[in-house]
Amino acid sequence: MTKLPDEFVKKTKKTLLSVVIAVAIAVPVRAALFSTYRAKTDAVSPEVPKGSYVFVYKLATSFRSGDIVVYRGQDKAMLGRVMDFDKSTGIIRVERRDGNPKELSPTTVIGRAVLNTR
Repeated sequence: MTKLPDEFVKKTKKTLLSVVIAVAIAVPVRAALFSTYRAKTDAVSPEVPKGSYVFVYKLATSFRSGDIVVYRGQDKAMLGRVMDFDKSTGIIRVERRDGNPKELSPTTVIGRAVLNTR
């Protein structure tokens, strides 16, 4: 049986340790700060077409007209376009192509979409 060179073993251990540390940092950060969702309808197209994935910042606390948000509705995550945001109450009015505008409490909002695929 041939012995592996010491330099190869050292580099392999260092690489594995780097990967473990990166995963240990990335998993909690992703769980607390960011999440991904898939647009199953054209509710906020053309910004987010059906089938696109959105990257959502969960700690967003202020919103502007035109922002895309993900919120809990009808026992699933839904996308909506912000029409108005009342800073004093935190109430967000959103619109979707498939229905009437809705008023959302801050507790129902998951976060603001910061990036999407097309």
